[in-house]
Amino acid sequence: MLERIKAFFLRSSGHYDKYRGKARNHTSLDMVWKVSILVIGLTVVLVGVLFLVIPGPGWPVIIIGLLVLATEFRWAQRMLEPVQRVSSRFNESYKARTSQRTRAIVLLVVIAISALSLFIAVATFR
Repeated sequence: MLERIKAFFLRSSGHYDKYRGKARNHTSLDMVWKVSILVIGLTVVLVGVLFLVIPGPGWPVIIIGLLVLATEFRWAQRMLEPVQRVSSRFNESYKARTSQRTRAIVLLVVIAISALSLFIAVATFR
């Protein structure tokens, strides 16, 4: 699962390669690109750290920030390698323990709970 998310951030479409290639050809654009990725990624990571202190999804947000940073920086890719190993092992053990039908039921329950939560939030804040 993490591999798919990482692939999405690293190469979401052909547009990324096109624009990134143009930026690499110009020194100033390349620097602006890297600084932009750094600012966006670190902001997301810092929000994730804040979510560790206050209620919120801290670790998932930190991982998303690292995925953004990993599009440009090798150090961020190295930081994600242990997370990728753990998620791969968890995914393999989960698939080995459960049937496809059980996974589908769990997915439907999660979607139903999410939809109910969204409905309650919208109804509450109207």
